[in-house]
Amino acid sequence: ILLREGDLAAFAGSFGMGKTPVLADLALHLVNGLNWCGRRVAQRPVILIDCETPGSDFRKTIKAIASRLGVSTPVVPDELDVYLERDDSREKGTAALLSAVSKLGHSSKLNLIAAALRSKPNAVVFIDPLEMLFRLDTCKKDQVMPLYRELRNLQSQFSHAVILNTFNLRKRDTKVK
Repeated sequence: ILLREGDLAAFAGSFGMGKTPVLADLALHLVNGLNWCGRRVAQRPVILIDCETPGSDFRKTIKAIASRLGVSTPVVPDELDVYLERDDSREKGTAALLSAVSKLGHSSKLNLIAAALRSKPNAVVFIDPLEMLFRLDTCKKDQVMPLYRELRNLQSQFSHAVILNTFNLRKRDTKVK
């Protein structure tokens, strides 16, 4: 089992290594209930919060993966609830995300996730990347641990949901010995 209901999981890698396309692929497999990497997948909606990918690139990727899999492009927001920070601010999800990230603290971002989960309580939530949404340094435990506690609190209200966070690993500093 890769992800179970109630999981709070992390997916990490260096910037530009392909984490976002992997999430897009996983999202289409989840939405359609298709096995992924040889693993059985329960069909469920996906809530995707992306703070890096331009909207046009995201849509192109989703269409290409859907075509490769021989499935329809997911219905937004019914199957795939999308919040893209780098998209047209007239898009409902983008407007909601931009409003949430414009406020200090974690409350507005957690409220955004909670609102999405109220309509899709068994969704898999992708936060890509965690440090961009919550504006924190993932190398500092004093910033990460309180956020994880808040995410766990949120998750306790939606026990059938899964939250998968990505974060970018820092490149090794070759000057440090």
